Amino acid sequence: YWCQIRFEGITGWVFGYYLDIFINYEDAQVGAKSTVINSDQWENAEPPTDENIAKYINTHLFFLREGRLLQVVDGKAGAARIIATEKNIFIISYFIHNSKKIIYYTGRPKKKTSKKSLYLYDFSTSSNRFLIKNIENCVFDFTEDKAIILTETKKSNQIYWQFRMFDLSNLNYIQEIILIKKNIEQSEDNPEDIFVETMLRESGSFNKLDWDTKKKILYFKPAEDNQTYLISLTNPEYILVDVDDTGIFEIDQERFLEILLDVNEKNQPLYSIVLKNNKTGFEKEVFKSVYYPLNFSLSPFGNFIAVTLITMKTPKEAFYPASIYVFSLKNLTMIPVSTDGESYQPRWGFF
Repeated sequence: YWCQIRFEGITGWVFGYYLDIFINYEDAQVGAKSTVINSDQWENAEPPTDENIAKYINTHLFFLREGRLLQVVDGKAGAARIIATEKNIFIISYFIHNSKKIIYYTGRPKKKTSKKSLYLYDFSTSSNRFLIKNIENCVFDFTEDKAIILTETKKSNQIYWQFRMFDLSNLNYIQEIILIKKNIEQSEDNPEDIFVETMLRESGSFNKLDWDTKKKILYFKPAEDNQTYLISLTNPEYILVDVDDTGIFEIDQERFLEILLDVNEKNQPLYSIVLKNNKTGFEKEVFKSVYYPLNFSLSPFGNFIAVTLITMKTPKEAFYPASIYVFSLKNLTMIPVSTDGESYQPRWGFF
């Protein structure tokens, strides 16, 4: 049976043969334990109090600040420890491999405009390793232990974008996917272009890669124009496609966050984060401010979403002032984590 539940002003649905109602967490814990085959998972279960929310965020949340990788140790106090990545390397982006306790990161030497290189940091040994130099971008599939690396190459006096498959287990290239001719005449960079500046900061370069591992398709937006390529990984073909950035972040099959734009009485932009459920019709505005939200990162257990909020002011060296917040799906509140204006790219890791 489907049962409609209203709890703390929120309406939702549950499905089952019957429904047990408990008046406190302790009784609910005992009831849940009696209905599962492996009851050991409930022995150390803790109620979702504010204290346990803070405990969850601490040690599990990572972010970047001025090119350094940090791990939150006390979100309430704004304390974080610096991860000992390669010295004198300004980190552009990073990717967490939870099962191997490894973080892959791209970076360039500080105070230089050279191209990025790919490194890894091993938490089990607290050591770094250099992997690939002169890359443009990369995207990972940790379930298959593979990455797609984008570089430039020159053949017959012509420059190409080169996509290659990289094996993370053996740390070598295993397949060339495709070559795409690079345009010589690049479009003029507009310093007022919010998208370009945000991409430079949040994605690490002007080149945007999205890998649909189920459909075996790669989406690629090059620096020269606003076109998006759809690249098939099953055969060396690509086509131009229109990809609409809808401002939607999917949480699960039913819930999603939508970013809506409004203006205040001074005609200044306001950005709203709205939680929606496409099955129940539930909608709730959970945050509204002049700060633009991006870099949503859902925690592995689906209970928190970390987000970067940036200030649309004149960027300094293509970096907008930004801060880190965590949205709790339990009580629908925004929790400030690092609000110094220099923090961005939050991601979850469980080591």
